[in-house]
Amino acid sequence: MRTLIVDPVAPAPYNLDSLRGGALGGTEATVIRIAEGLDARVLQHNRAQDQGRYLAGAAIAADGGGGGRAAPEASHVVVLREPAAALAQRQRYPQARIWLWLHDLCGPGSGRGDKLLAHAARLAAAGVALVCVSDFHAGQVRQLLAALPLAERPRVLRIYNPVDVDGAGAAGGGGAAADYDPNKLAFFSSPHKGLDYTLHLFRHLHKRNPALRLYLANPGYRSATLDAQPGVVNLGAIPHHELMQHLRGALCAFYPNYVYPETFGLVLAESNAVGTPVLAHGIGAAAEVLNGAGQLIAVPRVRALADRVFWRWPALRPAGERGLNLLGAADGYAATLRRWQQGGRPRVGGQARFALERVLADWRAELAGAAP
Repeated sequence: MRTLIVDPVAPAPYNLDSLRGGALGGTEATVIRIAEGLDARVLQHNRAQDQGRYLAGAAIAADGGGGGRAAPEASHVVVLREPAAALAQRQRYPQARIWLWLHDLCGPGSGRGDKLLAHAARLAAAGVALVCVSDFHAGQVRQLLAALPLAERPRVLRIYNPVDVDGAGAAGGGGAAADYDPNKLAFFSSPHKGLDYTLHLFRHLHKRNPALRLYLANPGYRSATLDAQPGVVNLGAIPHHELMQHLRGALCAFYPNYVYPETFGLVLAESNAVGTPVLAHGIGAAAEVLNGAGQLIAVPRVRALADRVFWRWPALRPAGERGLNLLGAADGYAATLRRWQQGGRPRVGGQARFALERVLADWRAELAGAAP
């Protein structure tokens, strides 16, 4: 079996060293873990030189074509994210089995959903299967494809992203950490996943309890210009092992994201795997990924109306957020944090189904079952 993973959209080239010592997005970290575990090669559109199993594909575009070099041999090809690239690989590898590995939201009415729907019939005809990263994600894709005749719907399956918090393939045992800081909160995600709201909310919480500190970090592929704010510690883009150390020592991962549903939510699963609860909302795959009761709270009812106003008149947001919090919009967050600080912190842990070897076994079973 010769497995090739094609990444036509990565923001920057990556390899095993990126996982060990650099900042990396969840999708790229997942690709590295799966490629290393399956002994697969990874063709990257923006890599100029081969480096071990990570192959140069600097001339290929998002449609998967070109390259000016002989295509690597492959019997099984897994293409990340782009439907057109999967179809291009079908032309390049007419005898191989092809999968399109989806990591992004593809719901009805979304840009990526519209793109997938436009390519769906051709993907089905080409025998391209769609790999989703959670049951939530797979359900969303199936809902999208339900508008098509059955013969025009590609096969949809779910294989979870692996959680490896210590570099040894373990999903984490969890349990209560004895040495966490009860005033330390952590937001370790890309800025577009609710950071703006998180900072507005933390400003109010910090006024109530000046001892609170919010640690920020992000994968580095989306930068954010942040003004200095009391209690906020911006770590920037830091290596994975440092992120895990910070998560282990935090009261919780503070993730009041209600605007960008996670298709998996690697940092949520990693937090639980090191024994740290997550304060989050039940959108996307959060309820599926988190392991332990009491981590999800309701989105304040006023948010939908407030966001419509702030979207139309953004200059009103700072004063509007202050007013909403004074009227009690932040009370649920404050009460939960206070309860956790006073001994009611949930006991959480990793899930065995996310362990690297378990996920690799799922991939091996899928690849073997589809052997040409």
